[in-house]
Amino acid sequence: MSFTRKERAATTANSNRPVKIKLHTNNSTKSRPQNQERISNSNGRVLRHINTQWQLYTSIKDITSDLRKDGISAKDICRSIAYLSTKGYISLTKNGEAVKMTSQGIRLLAGSVIDKNIAI
Repeated sequence: MSFTRKERAATTANSNRPVKIKLHTNNSTKSRPQNQERISNSNGRVLRHINTQWQLYTSIKDITSDLRKDGISAKDICRSIAYLSTKGYISLTKNGEAVKMTSQGIRLLAGSVIDKNIAI
């Protein structure tokens, strides 16, 4: 059994007290694939929702209200919009209140572009 430098110092300074050893480990790696799947699903749903709108620009408020009814959290919707705009699949207006599909986003939905972070 090996101790960190801080734990060794605590054992020598307080020899009457045993060193506290962390018995539980963080199992965040088990939930990571589920988290990634949820994010890629929400990315795909946001992109498909924007594509189904027959407007040049779709309001972010409308996207959020429609997709929250389907069970996607507002936080996931905002993350998806940020990811999609960063990758160039959607374009934001200057005031950041509306989005539109780009040609790259249309190619992604058509299947000619592959992104593992978006479930189509």
